[in-house]
Amino acid sequence: MNEFSDFTIADRPAVSLQIYQYLKQAIISCKLEPGRAISEKEIASSMNVSRQPVREAFIQLAKCSLVRVYPQRGTYVTQISIKSVMDGQLIRSSLESALIGRLTASISAEQIEFLSYLLTQQQHAIDTQNYQLFLHHDDAFHHQLALAADCPLAWDTIETVKAVMDRVRYLDLTRESTMEQVLVEHQAIIDALASKDAEKAQTLIQQHLNDFPQVMESIRERYPDWFAEQ
Repeated sequence: MNEFSDFTIADRPAVSLQIYQYLKQAIISCKLEPGRAISEKEIASSMNVSRQPVREAFIQLAKCSLVRVYPQRGTYVTQISIKSVMDGQLIRSSLESALIGRLTASISAEQIEFLSYLLTQQQHAIDTQNYQLFLHHDDAFHHQLALAADCPLAWDTIETVKAVMDRVRYLDLTRESTMEQVLVEHQAIIDALASKDAEKAQTLIQQHLNDFPQVMESIRERYPDWFAEQ
């Protein structure tokens, strides 16, 4: 059976980018599990494409630390690096706390409304138990905080460091009530922003993002072979 049978080529963007996005999502959702060997030739054959765009996708995945190429040995999905996840969490928490501090005084009613709209989309994902869609809208929520604070560069930085965190985030969503709790926390952040309470908003965003050590340890107990210290 072709495990990539749901991959189809669209008119745009470039084929290599489409393959990269597809494989990245497969890795984040652990469809391609940590430690697994992946073959450029086999993936190209399964997707009915040439090897060149697959090779380009592998290069981008390696830049995100999602795969590692070993000369003469092959390419492997990386294990989840505990140190990289914790470093990424520190960077992300610091940046988003600073964003909230800037945003609280200037956020508009329209921006509050759009953040609330994103919560309705997350609720739909909960109702359909669509983890991938929920994660997409979770990213959209946090991205919007950076845009509303007029600091898109902060999100570019967060997106770079969070690639190593996203598998933990996805696996956490599969635990009972996690998505509902995230939604409650997002609503509390919106309420604090709407009331212009910068101190409360910063405290809430830090609490929202700083439970990663406990989350990761719980997931590590379930999938010990998927993790590495470094």
